[in-house]
Amino acid sequence: MIKDQNGKCNNNIEYCLNKSYVNGKCVECLNTYSPNLKGECINTKIEYCEEQNTYGCKRCKEGYYLTKDMKCLKCDDKCETCYGTSTYCMSCSNDKYLRNDKTCQSNEELNGTCLRILADGSGCGICHKGYYRNGKGCSKCEKECLTCNQKDKCIICGEGYFMSSTGICKSTTTIKGCKGEIDKEYGCRECLTGYYLINKECSKCGNKCMTCLNEKECNKCEEEYIIINKECIHYSNINKCKETKNNKCSKCSFWYGINEEGTKCNKEIVWWMIMIIIIIILIIIIIIIIIIIIMINYIIKRKEKKEQEKTTTIFKISQSNIKFISLGDGIITNKKEIEIGEGEKIEVNKEIRELICIGNENKEKKKIQISSKEENEKYSIRTNPNIITIEGGYACEFEIFITIKCTTKIKEQMMIISKTLNKTQEEIIKSISIKGETQISTRLDPDEIKEEHKIGEGSFGIVYIGEFRGNQVAIKKMKQIDKDEDKMKEFEKEVMMLDKFRSEYIIHFYGAVFIPNKICMITEYAKYGSIQDLINKRTNTEIPKKLRIKFMLDGAKGISYLHSNGILHRDIKPDNFLVVSIDDNIGVNCKLTDFGSSRNINMMMTNMTFTKGIGSPIYMAPEVLNREHYKMPSDVYSYSITMLQIITWEDPFPKTEFKFPWKIAEFISTGKRPPIIQEVKEDIKEIIEKTWKQEPKERIRIEEVVKMLEIIKNKE
Repeated sequence: MIKDQNGKCNNNIEYCLNKSYVNGKCVECLNTYSPNLKGECINTKIEYCEEQNTYGCKRCKEGYYLTKDMKCLKCDDKCETCYGTSTYCMSCSNDKYLRNDKTCQSNEELNGTCLRILADGSGCGICHKGYYRNGKGCSKCEKECLTCNQKDKCIICGEGYFMSSTGICKSTTTIKGCKGEIDKEYGCRECLTGYYLINKECSKCGNKCMTCLNEKECNKCEEEYIIINKECIHYSNINKCKETKNNKCSKCSFWYGINEEGTKCNKEIVWWMIMIIIIIILIIIIIIIIIIIIMINYIIKRKEKKEQEKTTTIFKISQSNIKFISLGDGIITNKKEIEIGEGEKIEVNKEIRELICIGNENKEKKKIQISSKEENEKYSIRTNPNIITIEGGYACEFEIFITIKCTTKIKEQMMIISKTLNKTQEEIIKSISIKGETQISTRLDPDEIKEEHKIGEGSFGIVYIGEFRGNQVAIKKMKQIDKDEDKMKEFEKEVMMLDKFRSEYIIHFYGAVFIPNKICMITEYAKYGSIQDLINKRTNTEIPKKLRIKFMLDGAKGISYLHSNGILHRDIKPDNFLVVSIDDNIGVNCKLTDFGSSRNINMMMTNMTFTKGIGSPIYMAPEVLNREHYKMPSDVYSYSITMLQIITWEDPFPKTEFKFPWKIAEFISTGKRPPIIQEVKEDIKEIIEKTWKQEPKERIRIEEVVKMLEIIKNKE
């Protein structure tokens, strides 16, 4: 016994461990004892405890479970062992099985749910369809499952259900838009139009989409919709799009074109439309031009009609006092014969006006025209009006303008051509006669000229001897003159000159023919040819000096006649003096000719310069050779060389000394003259030297030459 603090002996303390007594209280007790508040060792042995310590039970006996206060309580009768609570079983007896909720159930409860019990009888090994193993028992699957491994984890879905992609069985009624039957395992295999397949189900495509890959990727849209970025857009929302086809824009507004994808309308030039517009504009322009032309023609015809009315007289036959003569077939006229000039001789190459009235007695309109019976080169006829439409019972006054081109008589038939304006358009021709005689002129009738034979030919043309009105004449035919405008002008100038000259020292000019293909000039015939021809054919002994002086005098008088009339010949040389007689006892022996180069000094050429091709270099004056201004003294110089050649009967510039023409030009231009002058007698030498002075002003006039030659002639 150990005393306590009060000095009393206490049996309980005796269970206190040695040296564990402090201040009369036990701190640590032996075995199953533990100190209380008074420090006494109290017996704390726990019932049904398999192992305990000073704090309580550490492990309970089988069939008991340890509480929080370290005591052991009995398990539920169904549990063999338990934990925490009496119903939280850890194991069950042989006729029972442990459920997932840690309760023990009798194997009898598995009847109808369990297909096969475990061999030890401790639960179900395989559950019936519609049940799953819950611990060692079977619990019913959800109604969606035909078989499952957990309550909500189906393995095979039940009737009216299918296995979704998430492993959950869903009702087939939840699937919208499926085409055909829904498979329990695979769900929907194909969707209706407007739906797409996703996770065994059908989901509706986007707005207005008919087929799609997913909600945002449309493959085909409804009509009037266009696929843009996999979406369906109404064509009205596409700028300038007017129509659609195959989910593409098929038509854009004017001036807009569709892009390759058919999703846009881009502004572009519509070439075919531009071409159509251009064609339309051209057609409009053509129509306008045609209208303008029609209007202009109408205005012109109206104007012509008004102008025609001014110059053309149409009158009613019944109201006229003109006596008409019937030509037959409804054509009437006031005269059957037109006498030009009313019996007087007509001026050649001058238009004469005559009047004739022609009428239409028939009812039908007639077109009437007056025409010559055949083309005539000797005269031309024109009428006013040229052609006119005359109504039945009316007549028209025609002006007939006749130009006779040569000295002749005419007596021809003229045609009155009429044509009816009905369907038959019958043409009727009637004739009237026309006659007249011209005055004598230098425009000759080719039919009056008779060619005999050719007497000469040059670059200008061919000369024939022939007859004209009983006179022997020279016929000078020009080569192809009617085809050369310049040659024709020169011919006309020469004819005009010759027509003005009337002198016994100028070759007589009868006239010329101006009719194409018959153009020629008719002059007096000089049977001895030119002085140059005589020089070439006869010696100086055959042509005595007295006759040569007469040639010189006649030639000077011919030049004097020209100069007195203000005419510059410009081509004085022996070739242009024609010998009409070699009898020195007659009045005139030679005459001046060839006036193609002549010009009127007073009226046309006050100061002339050298013209290429005019004159012969042998006879050209120094001022002409130097291309200076020249006048009549140049003719005087040319005649000085001509006189020298006539008196000496030799070439003043022999070719042995002057091989080229330009040598002559150089010789004369430097003031030198032909040395043959020294062989000439003083009286004629004086005349020649005075006419070939270097300065034109120092030369004597042609009138003085005539006087000096007359003195010499009288001495011979």
